[in-house]
Amino acid sequence: MSDNKATAREFFAAMNEEGPAVAAARFGADDLVWWTPGGGNVVDQLGGFQAFIDAYFEPPGIVLTIDGMTAEGDRVAVEARSSGDLKNGAKYRNRYHFLLEFRDGRITELREHNDTLHLSQTLGPLMAQAAAA
Repeated sequence: MSDNKATAREFFAAMNEEGPAVAAARFGADDLVWWTPGGGNVVDQLGGFQAFIDAYFEPPGIVLTIDGMTAEGDRVAVEARSSGDLKNGAKYRNRYHFLLEFRDGRITELREHNDTLHLSQTLGPLMAQAAAA
């Protein structure tokens, strides 16, 4: 049996270094579901999200730091925080809870919970601008 906590750490490292689409492809199962509040399953939108980060954030984009992890069976809970500086001078600092479910060492479901008010206030206007472009 694989070490799901180690895989989760590697997944978040890949997210920081190469973006969410690459991390999902490398560590996710073929039927991966990545759920977000208000967005539902966003697996097909991960490449667009990386393009949004590249367009609106200063390098290195959004960096996630793991604050704690708990694992039981095929589930790993991850508490994390993000840090990212936008090109417009705003700061994106969010808090997250991720629940990852594994099958045969691959992530089958990732449920991402975050501070949706902070996300809406900080990124909402930019997301509307990007959608209108």
